[in-house]
Amino acid sequence: MHFQPDDIPSLTPDYGSGGMRSIRAGATNMEIGYSWCRTPVDTGPFYKGLPDDTCPCDHYGYVKSGSFRVIYTDGSQELIEDGSVYFIPKGHHFIYDEACELIEFNPHDQLQQLMQHFNVELAKVAEEGDVDSYKPKR
Repeated sequence: MHFQPDDIPSLTPDYGSGGMRSIRAGATNMEIGYSWCRTPVDTGPFYKGLPDDTCPCDHYGYVKSGSFRVIYTDGSQELIEDGSVYFIPKGHHFIYDEACELIEFNPHDQLQQLMQHFNVELAKVAEEGDVDSYKPKR
């Protein structure tokens, strides 16, 4: 089984700043995903309403290009750069300071819970047009 990124179903509408595509991997509880971000974004506000207002999903992946920061619930941060392989436990949010492409492997159930919430939040942003509140603060 193999896929080109454009052949993988989209989990999010692409409002111009990025998106996520993911497909379940055979009989496993994992999904293979391709995520991209074209513009700087702080994902923190998207998690409001989830436990601890953070991401409830573990992420395993590879940074194909760019870099991003992980902010954990204890306030610690980690910079994950181009060419890195990573594991990020649930209880975080991301800040993309630049364009970024990721290949990810995520637990299916956790990812579906996250994406249901995320899509509601993305629709609110699209409706309100308040994209500035999601730009990283320097």
